[in-house]
Amino acid sequence: MASGLKYVTNQEGKRTEVILPVQEYEQMLEEMNILRTRASRKDLLSLSPKERHLILKRQSEEMVEFYQKDTEWRELDQIDDFHEYES
Repeated sequence: MASGLKYVTNQEGKRTEVILPVQEYEQMLEEMNILRTRASRKDLLSLSPKERHLILKRQSEEMVEFYQKDTEWRELDQIDDFHEYES
């Protein structure tokens, strides 16, 4: 990684910005997201069951509120491209 990394410097030669290819940037974001997810799962598991329950309940309430306000997802029911298969 960072093969296409470039720096922007000020007049004193101090690095002020970084330029990197989009593919490397996206890979870096994905890696950061994985690390953040692992850390937050570990933090969640360190809480008491009651605290975890309260957090998960609040998150589920926020999701319900979001999907009640955002109706775009409901349009998916009207698309005929979905096929149900019996197993």
